[in-house]
Amino acid sequence: GIEAMTSFGNIYRNNLVIGGDWWGNSLLSKGGSRSFQAYNNVIIQKPGGWLGLILGGAPPAQWAYAPGGETTACYNCVAYNNVIINEAGSNALSLGSMGAHNSAVYNNIVINGKLTQLDDTRNMIFKNNIVSCGGGAALGSGFSWNYTGSLTLDYNNFFNCSGLPFQTHAIVGDPKFVAADNWHINSGSSAVGTGTPVSFLG
Repeated sequence: GIEAMTSFGNIYRNNLVIGGDWWGNSLLSKGGSRSFQAYNNVIIQKPGGWLGLILGGAPPAQWAYAPGGETTACYNCVAYNNVIINEAGSNALSLGSMGAHNSAVYNNIVINGKLTQLDDTRNMIFKNNIVSCGGGAALGSGFSWNYTGSLTLDYNNFFNCSGLPFQTHAIVGDPKFVAADNWHINSGSSAVGTGTPVSFLG
C-alpha cells in the first residue's frame, strides 16, 4: 500500500498497486494531506483488503494537519483516470473519500467495487466515473453520512449495481470495455458521449 501522510502537493501516478498494507489499504492521502493528486494508477484490491483509492483516511488526530483545530484527512485533493479492481469481496470500499474537504473524484473506473464516502467529508464531487459493481451495491455503507457543505454526484455510469443513487444526469448501462484487462470502451457503450467537462483547482 501507499500513503501520502501529512504532505503537500504530492502526486502519485502510473503505479500498479496489488493488495494493500497491514490494514488492507491500497492508496490513501490521509493525515491532512493538501493538494494531493492520484492519476493513471491501477489498483487491485486482494482478499483481506478494505480501502482501494481513498482521498483521506483515518489517522490519529496528533498526525493530522489541523488549521483551526480541525483534523481533516485531505484538503483540495483529486483522483482521476485511475482503475480500481476489487478482488477483496463485498466489504471492500474501492473509490471515494474519508474525511476529505473540497476534493474531487473524476474519470475513474471501478470493477466489481463501489463508491464510498465516510467520516467528516465536505464539498465532495464525484463525476464521470464508471462503476461496474458485479451485482453488488453502487455505494458503500455510510456514503451520504456525516458530510457538510455540498455533495455533487452526477454523470457517473453505474452498471450491474444495486441501490443506485439519484443523479440528475444518470448513466445506466453496459460500458462495454474492450477486454477484461483493457478498459477502453467500444462503440455502443453507455459511457460514450455522456460525461461532462470537468476541472479542478485546489
